[in-house]
Amino acid sequence: MAAAAHVVPVPAVLRIVALDDAEQRGALLLPRLPGRPAGDVTDLSVERARQHGNACGTLHAALAALAAPPELDEVDWPAGAGPASLLHLDLHPLNVLVDEGGDVTGVIDWANAAAGPSVLDRARTWSILTLDPAVIRRRGDPAVDALIQGWCSAAEFEDLPAGARAWACRVMLRDLASRYPARQLDHVRDYLQHLEGDR
Repeated sequence: MAAAAHVVPVPAVLRIVALDDAEQRGALLLPRLPGRPAGDVTDLSVERARQHGNACGTLHAALAALAAPPELDEVDWPAGAGPASLLHLDLHPLNVLVDEGGDVTGVIDWANAAAGPSVLDRARTWSILTLDPAVIRRRGDPAVDALIQGWCSAAEFEDLPAGARAWACRVMLRDLASRYPARQLDHVRDYLQHLEGDR
């Protein structure tokens, strides 16, 4: 978060608490940031929702310009794929806060942060916005669709290479395996198979 604070609003760490358990977990005390999750499109017009999505989509370019701090783990990706940028890897509408004007007021939940090619952060968000069953259930709401369209356009997801999309699908299958029955992720497996068949 300290590295990201140079280009995006993040909460300040007020206190770090180490938990005395076998997993060596910890907790952070953070202040509440202004704004509401971008995914909360209640009472938003379609145009305003699209503006919120555009603002969120520009975060990818801002983060891509940041070199990853040396202490971050590197993602599993072929060496030589480009400089290691700071990756959020969970940048979605519940982890970005916006104000009424659509400006980003905070980026939260940095637990998955890592180092790697910036294209992977875009691919991860693309997979969440287009393939996650929780998001798919909300599709059809004009404001939700506009938010996603604005985000996808500003982040230029149409330019994502197949390899990055396939990586994001594999990450999604791993992350959601315990949350959904296998059949609810069949569409992700099908898309991954399609991508790998095109290589």
